[in-house]
Amino acid sequence: PPSKMTSPSTNLSSLIDDSLHYHESVVIRTLFAINFVGSMTGIIAISSLLKNGIWRKLAKHRNLLVSLASHCLWTAVMCIGVLINTSAQLCRYFTFSLPADLLISGWECFLRISLFATALNGVIFSLVVTAVERLIGTVIHKSYIGNSIKICALLITLQVCVPIAMTLSMGIDYGLTESFSFCTVQTTRNKHIHEVLIVFFFIFVILSLVLFHSMNYGNRRLLGSLHKTSLTQRYQVKENLRMLFLLSPLFDCHSLITLPLLLVFTFLPKLWSSYKPRDYAINEEIFHVMYLHGLALPLFLLLRNTLQRRYAGRYREHADLTERRVTDLYLSSTQKAW
Repeated sequence: PPSKMTSPSTNLSSLIDDSLHYHESVVIRTLFAINFVGSMTGIIAISSLLKNGIWRKLAKHRNLLVSLASHCLWTAVMCIGVLINTSAQLCRYFTFSLPADLLISGWECFLRISLFATALNGVIFSLVVTAVERLIGTVIHKSYIGNSIKICALLITLQVCVPIAMTLSMGIDYGLTESFSFCTVQTTRNKHIHEVLIVFFFIFVILSLVLFHSMNYGNRRLLGSLHKTSLTQRYQVKENLRMLFLLSPLFDCHSLITLPLLLVFTFLPKLWSSYKPRDYAINEEIFHVMYLHGLALPLFLLLRNTLQRRYAGRYREHADLTERRVTDLYLSSTQKAW
């Protein structure tokens, strides 16, 4: 249920009472401390990842590189959004002199949460776009390379425009002229829009998982039937398999974080026996730990890059050893022949 703190009919004294409740809440303070430290750590981790360019080493193909870079950038923006929102609220808590100073205007709330909301939309939607890009590479593998520039332009447009449009749809009926005791993405005015977006989140996460794992199976079967086709087609299918192998754990990791949080966000109010309308703010603040993906993503890419280098090293050692054996066998046979 929506919180009464965001109801346009709530009087000023009730809003101030809710503001003081959040200010004194141990749970809210703990979540703020965790989010402040965690989001800052995520920003440092993602910045280091982008600086080192490990994602460039993993994704050699331009379109897949665009999708992975977009996912990394949206994850960094999500961490920045959490840090800005948390810092602004902590600053208000530390500097207020009167209880009425804790109230927040609708415009300020929307601006504070819009960065996190847009980045969250971008992170989830970028995985769907990445899965669809691999699906296109599987379905039209014969002409994929020739159309790669058009597909790249389409990917960039979708990954920028769709998340922004999703956020703007929430702001249409947010309550920008009202006052709030706590900044949340969902208000009583835009509750119906927010519930639809949560359903889309479920669909996006599950769809990306199903697409990725089904394409892994499909490309393996396709590779077995391309013995008499061109080298370009076989290369594209092998590239699909290689990138599916590299990125499947990323989708699994993201789903392990996103799906439980979506389930908690959706069903906690129904399962929490002592749940009150003002507890919605706590529920949404828990959902903000989606930025943990900003910590998991660099660790995942570092691990995959390390494993890839070790595999390449073992392959080179095996190739060198095989080459030496062939050379020794050739020289031995030549010597015996003489």
